Amino acid sequence: MKTNKKQILDKITKLVGYEFVNKKRDARYIHARSLFFKCMRIELNCTFQEIADFMVEQGAYFEHSNVQYSINRIDLYRQTSNDIDVIYTNLYPKENPIFSKQREKVEIFKDELVALKINNDFTEILNSVPRNRMPEVKEYLSMLVKSWDWKAKVLPNACKTYDCGMITGA
Repeated sequence: MKTNKKQILDKITKLVGYEFVNKKRDARYIHARSLFFKCMRIELNCTFQEIADFMVEQGAYFEHSNVQYSINRIDLYRQTSNDIDVIYTNLYPKENPIFSKQREKVEIFKDELVALKINNDFTEILNSVPRNRMPEVKEYLSMLVKSWDWKAKVLPNACKTYDCGMITGA
């Protein structure tokens, strides 16, 4: 089955963890679009105009020159955005391995993409918290982490395991 443009869009959207088909100029959107454009060139050998036309169909107006500029900048974005580099290197491991060496990466595992997705989910949750409630969230998370430290110190010493497999209190 041949991959189509929509499948590539869905795949990259899933990997980055957010919708990037817009004209927002935040770095994360710019980097994700650049990755998407590069994938369209590699996977489907699309022209700059075909990619721009597809973006217009999706509701975001782009010229072919925007697409070309974005594709030309993908290597810079990979250097500055670890998330984009991890995804790109996972998708195309043999292409341009220089950045992997610069970051001293031995190998890219799928676990890193899962961690990236979790990080994106966490960022999305934090972005939905009203600014005036951030100190409360920070305090709650701090207390939660401290409770984990306490449990790690106290609970292993509270129970003893005997050869028979029975657990008794200390």
